[in-house]
Amino acid sequence: MANKTYKDHLLGIIRRLVDIGNGEHADVVVAVNADGSTIGGTALTDAQLRAAAVGVQAQSRLVIAQQTITAPITNGVTLASLLPGAIIPIGAVVAEIQAIGGAVRIGLKNGTTVTPVTGYKIDIGAEKAIDTTLADVTIVAESAAALCNVTFYDRV
Repeated sequence: MANKTYKDHLLGIIRRLVDIGNGEHADVVVAVNADGSTIGGTALTDAQLRAAAVGVQAQSRLVIAQQTITAPITNGVTLASLLPGAIIPIGAVVAEIQAIGGAVRIGLKNGTTVTPVTGYKIDIGAEKAIDTTLADVTIVAESAAALCNVTFYDRV
């Protein structure tokens, strides 16, 4: 992004090439609400976006629960089984897992068994956000000292 402004970079990400007929094309960007309706009812052109500020609608995600897993993390243990009551918090759609004390491996329900040498590795201090079916996540420690901090969120 050496010679691009932040705004130019974002426009490059959301720009779509649209055929407007007679062999001509135009860059059109559509800002949408959560329900899919366009903001202002019309698509904005590149020139319109550069001419004036465009409102952005955003909502922060909420922390539903935080848990430090101190139980032994053995081969093939589901994330849910390590939590109090063995239940993923209601409304959680994302789990952010941080390895502490040692590296851990995580896996998803894809037929592959996670072991201390297979699966997605999370090094000590590193974090990984999981936004798949949380009940399908399995976790295993690479060493007995490995623990995890898990934070659950209500949205990606």
